[in-house]
Amino acid sequence: MSLPKSFKTEDEFLGYCDIHSKTQRALFNIHHANTLYEMAGYPLLDFLDPNQVVPIHEAEMNTLLKIIERRRNSIEGVCEEIPATVVRLDDYR
Repeated sequence: MSLPKSFKTEDEFLGYCDIHSKTQRALFNIHHANTLYEMAGYPLLDFLDPNQVVPIHEAEMNTLLKIIERRRNSIEGVCEEIPATVVRLDDYR
């Protein structure tokens, strides 16, 4: 797994995701969403358009972060279903 280029550490990336999930729109680009999903052991989202975004609001993010924390601490995490919706960023403008 490789972190998005603008982040130096996993903690920095996860902190950003936690804060961003608390915003009104909480839209993550597809690469950030797939990095989170990979860290949580979830299947990656398919995408054709790099402008697609994935809304991940606070409740879903909290679930992802708990699973990632368990995995990072070598405790087996349970993959709970989180429905992901991929949308075009233009739909939010």
